[in-house]
Amino acid sequence: MNRPALARACTGGVLLAAAVGAGFTPSAHTPPAPVPRKQPVLSHAYLDGSVAPQRVTLTALEAQRLAVSSALVTAAPGHPADVRIPLSALIYDPQGAPWAYVAVGPAAYERAAVAVDKIDGDQVLMSASLRVGTPVVVAGAPELLGVEYGVGKE
Repeated sequence: MNRPALARACTGGVLLAAAVGAGFTPSAHTPPAPVPRKQPVLSHAYLDGSVAPQRVTLTALEAQRLAVSSALVTAAPGHPADVRIPLSALIYDPQGAPWAYVAVGPAAYERAAVAVDKIDGDQVLMSASLRVGTPVVVAGAPELLGVEYGVGKE
């Protein structure tokens, strides 16, 4: 059977049967198993500091495109041991652990574990997680998480 006739006569699985019947034998070689996609494993750098997250340093162009902005950690009124950050600074990892990105230099950020006591409107109240006056990222934190774990890169 010539190719045009074979193509017209066969569809789907019938095409393979026709090809085998025409003298084609499948190779004994099996294709390699698919390579599993790398899933980022977020480190568990809890308050004891046992594992430190990676520092993210942006180029000038990246900083401009991400438009990262920060706000300072403030003391909670009436509770000198407690601090607060804007709710927009709070991010969660896939396991549900809360984090905030802290500015550690010009266009450099590090993810810090936080212990949330209470969310009150647009403020997050915490005890002993971050120091008063520490700059935390309030816009661009999800993008920094993507940069830290190479989302979109192979």
